Parts: sequence; C-alpha cells; structure tokens
Amino acid sequence: VQREDMDPFDLAAFVAGREAAPESRAEIARRLGYKSQSFVTEVARLNEAPASLLVAYDAGRVENSRLLYRLVRLSKTSPVVFERVMAGEDMI
Repeated sequence: VQREDMDPFDLAAFVAGREAAPESRAEIARRLGYKSQSFVTEVARLNEAPASLLVAYDAGRVENSRLLYRLVRLSKTSPVVFERVMAGEDMI
C-alpha cells in the first residue's frame, strides 16, 4: 500500500485480499491511516469494473479514481448509458 506507483486497481486488489483475510472495511481504512472507510468502499467497487473500463484506464482515457468509481457504479445501474459513455457518445 505504501508504493507510490500503486494504481487504483492495485489498491482494489489489496482491499479484496484484506477482506478475504477477513478484515472489515473499517479495519482496512484504519490500516491505511490516511484513508476513510468510504474511500475503501469506493476502491473495493473497482473490483467489479467491466473490461472496457480497464482498457480505458490502461489507455489513459480515465485516470481519476473517483471517476473510475462512478463509472463502475454507472455500469451497474445503467449499462446502456455506460457503454455509450465508454464509446464516447455521451459526455461524462
């Protein structure tokens, strides 16, 4: 977690591993020290990211972790809108 080059998906994998340990999100947030429990919840959601979002992240099209979380949420609540956004048809 202390790596400076850790991307949001690396952090999401860390959170998933700690939850499998099992640790609560509150405990994970405490271990991270400077992060809130809501941050841990958002990061954990990135483990549900569709492949198209991972491709967009790897291509540098989406870099902001908060936007990543919102896009994952959009992919679950409005998959058609999500696909249009990812195709560049709608503005984020």
